[in-house]
Amino acid sequence: MSDNAVLRALFRLLTVPLFLCCLAGCEPYPTDDLEAAGEAAAELDWAQSARLLQRYLRDEMDETKRWEAWKLLAQSHERMGERQWLVETLESMLHEYEKDPERLKWILRELGTAYESVRAWDRASDTWLQLLDVAELSDSDAARLYEHMGMYYQRERKFDLAEDMFSMALEYAEDTYFSALCRYQIAYTYYLEDRFDEALALIEEILALPEYSERLKKGRRDGSLSREDELLGRALLLKGDMLETREKKDEALACFRQAENWYPNPEVTRKREELLRDREKVTPVIQGK
Repeated sequence: MSDNAVLRALFRLLTVPLFLCCLAGCEPYPTDDLEAAGEAAAELDWAQSARLLQRYLRDEMDETKRWEAWKLLAQSHERMGERQWLVETLESMLHEYEKDPERLKWILRELGTAYESVRAWDRASDTWLQLLDVAELSDSDAARLYEHMGMYYQRERKFDLAEDMFSMALEYAEDTYFSALCRYQIAYTYYLEDRFDEALALIEEILALPEYSERLKKGRRDGSLSREDELLGRALLLKGDMLETREKKDEALACFRQAENWYPNPEVTRKREELLRDREKVTPVIQGK
């Protein structure tokens, strides 16, 4: 063997172990687009995650992997605020898994919410009804479904049906918050029908619950608002609106001031208070003929 051949053989013997050691010290490279999409999602790069998953789903046939990819794709669109793309993704999933009861239940729940986010109320209603037909729901799921249906009928101004749905949701409510939410929705339905006595009575029930009466005593806490905080703000604003309608200005102003501490957008309550105060300053104007 020549000297050059010996040197080349020796070089290979020395460099191959070194190369393997370097590989062992490096992060493993993603084996496919699904794994790469998961890494992109972990880094909150939702756009890259969506691109990889759309390509992955064109060819992958493994059922388990496809389900994982579809769910991550839906999450990616949701995190990017791409509501219409989310709807289209979930509709594609519905077509693929319409005969898989467990996965269908997950898809319908997500799709109903997605339809509501794009104000496709009729489609949302159909989806909730389909979910009710195909799935054995827990009490909490049933309560949420009936509440969604009530909101649909409320927007359609089918108030009798809305009240029925919210009442059904109240029967299935498992915690104080959801029970209070259902009462609020019934009160708001009464408000839309000009049934102010019944609406006010329900709002007073909510405000008398320990969970909410204690909040009013303590005042606004620092930090972000909880769902209970926001519901309290909505209840106070609705009460103020009804008191204003009854010409109880001082009581209405007090409600608006309280609501400012709890309502998600304080500017709304400040504006309501400002408009109510300005009404007292308006003087009639006699227009010439």
